[in-house]
Amino acid sequence: MIKFIKIGILLCFTITLFANEIKLGNPVTIDFLNKYYGEEVTATQEGDYSNIYANYEERYILYDLNLYRLAPQILKNEDVNTAPDVKKCIDWGYCFQPVKPLYWNIDLSRAARFHDDDMIKNNCFAHNDCDGGDIWARIQRYYTSSAMGENIAAGSKYDEVTKNFVNEKSAPLGTTGHRESVFSASFNEVGLGYLLGGSYRMYTTQDFGASATPTFIPAGIHSPKSPNKGSNVKFMAIYHDKNQNPDENPKFYLVLNGKKIEMQKKHSSLDWNSDNYVGAGSVVTKNWYSAAYEINADIEKGCNNYNFLAVTNGEEHYYPDEGSLLVGSACNNKIYDKNRIVINNTGSTGGGNGAPSEEGCSFSNTNNNQWLFIFMIFIIIYQKERYRKKIK
Repeated sequence: MIKFIKIGILLCFTITLFANEIKLGNPVTIDFLNKYYGEEVTATQEGDYSNIYANYEERYILYDLNLYRLAPQILKNEDVNTAPDVKKCIDWGYCFQPVKPLYWNIDLSRAARFHDDDMIKNNCFAHNDCDGGDIWARIQRYYTSSAMGENIAAGSKYDEVTKNFVNEKSAPLGTTGHRESVFSASFNEVGLGYLLGGSYRMYTTQDFGASATPTFIPAGIHSPKSPNKGSNVKFMAIYHDKNQNPDENPKFYLVLNGKKIEMQKKHSSLDWNSDNYVGAGSVVTKNWYSAAYEINADIEKGCNNYNFLAVTNGEEHYYPDEGSLLVGSACNNKIYDKNRIVINNTGSTGGGNGAPSEEGCSFSNTNNNQWLFIFMIFIIIYQKERYRKKIK
């Protein structure tokens, strides 16, 4: 047994010396509560939340925002908890029509996270800072745009908060400002903060802006957040094309552990039949198209690596733009892998190789791998022969 262990160590060392590209899974650790919100700062000080990827809850909220924006009819057709006045808005057509998607913005997210942090630490609930600082001064420390807005919530779970904004839950009677922000065509990007703590346990800030550069996939997520080993998981993503003829639907895929799985279209902006509503003949979706795609897939035991791929007009578009997302019981709360996985049923798309490895030796799918494999076989045979001669 000791001999085989030595052989394994030698192989790892040998590959490290001779492979020109070593890929070790190294997902970015996201721990907002303990790491990024640990400083004792006040609302008037500059918070350092730079270079932070969106956490799971923020990405889920982003998906919900875009799902309702492209298909507001689902609030009436599929959600039994939708408020009666919201259903009436949809029936009469004076509140909601499909709107182009919102894109995640890191600078707006800094402002949103900072505000959650301030409300928790200083026990207040308001758009202005807890020490009286102006909301717009706070946002503009991080971000400036021609149009800005904000929704805040306390006590709402991440998978319910956007629906609560649309329903104006717990807001004063007659309030419509939250849903107007959610469905405003003036906004095309959003910063999200979702933080646990404080007297209400959960705080959410949505900061809206209008300076985004559109891409083909604005949002993607899996559910549930922490599935059991080898369980079935729902993967969901939003597609958007500002120019595409909707008759030329794209191919949309989940890439799970290097395997490409075609996803099904669940909703689209074309499902909105404006002839049935006030303002018949609406052209709100003219020259653009959005759709929500879903697929249920079994994940492997361990930590699974995934991203989304849209293929349209012969071009490939990914979410996230770089790296891959993670799902599984063994991901240790990590949500992002900096390496792009290899698609093993259509060819290589970049670095990485399947599910991320936490330790040990692994190598990428390079042209030198065949020589490495031959070298490994040679070492094994050599060591086996030495061991055989020794025991004689």
